[in-house]
Amino acid sequence: MRSSALRVHGDSMEPLLKDKDIVMLDQSVNTTIHSMPMAFQLEDELYVKMCQASGDGKLEMVSINRSYPPIHVDREKPPSDFAILGAVVWHAHSWV
Repeated sequence: MRSSALRVHGDSMEPLLKDKDIVMLDQSVNTTIHSMPMAFQLEDELYVKMCQASGDGKLEMVSINRSYPPIHVDREKPPSDFAILGAVVWHAHSWV
């Protein structure tokens, strides 16, 4: 397993992940797993979201906090800057 740690910014994955929490990614996972949060890169931004396949051939990157709309990515023709960075396999709450 190749792993890396990232600090979460924002509230889109609350209550599961809170602002400033730390997540560990398993970078050997390069396909989506629908039962666990995944890290993605898109348009020079990093995201941690749940993944769902939509009926129209798109991948939906879904926030747990429903205030945020899903981000849609065409699975057949993803943007050139789209990358799956890994699966979140561990997280810890930060007290600072």
